[in-house]
Amino acid sequence: MSNVGIEPSEEQVINWIDAWQKDLAPDGGLIVRTTFTNPVADVENVLPPDFISVVEFRYQGKEYRKSDQVRIDTEGYITFPETLPGDIILRYRQLPADYINLDLDLSVHPLLQPLGFYYLLSLYYDKEGEGDEESSMASRWMNFYEAKKERTLDKIRNPSGSEPVKTSDALPKRGRHSSYVEDDDYV
Repeated sequence: MSNVGIEPSEEQVINWIDAWQKDLAPDGGLIVRTTFTNPVADVENVLPPDFISVVEFRYQGKEYRKSDQVRIDTEGYITFPETLPGDIILRYRQLPADYINLDLDLSVHPLLQPLGFYYLLSLYYDKEGEGDEESSMASRWMNFYEAKKERTLDKIRNPSGSEPVKTSDALPKRGRHSSYVEDDDYV
């Protein structure tokens, strides 16, 4: 951040990155998996301690057809609607560990990582600013960050919508009020 004339302390930056990662975790955290072997209907299974949100359930290599009937409670338990032979895989977003050192890797989706700079700028101006101008800068940087975050999360959630759009070249149709001068040489 020193390249833009800002010198927050290392401790401030570490705390801000930690807050940023935990804020993004439900939608943009890293995806990990765990396996439940031979789940039994209506029996509570313990969720991993770093579980924050479901990405998908997989059974026999396909999306589990009763995903919408799986119950997850606030106490950290998951209950399946039917007894299944074999493994069911839970792909989930992971709650990041505390960020305690600037040498650690970030625990957010790689597409979101560049946005951290804007978040840090906003917090710097909000926490360190002393007047209306700094407060306005903090608000502008946060609005910019939020807009970019939502667009990026949309790309992560809907990757097919972010692919190039196939187009075809076509000349515009002649309008009914337009007239073309006809050249006798070409008629």
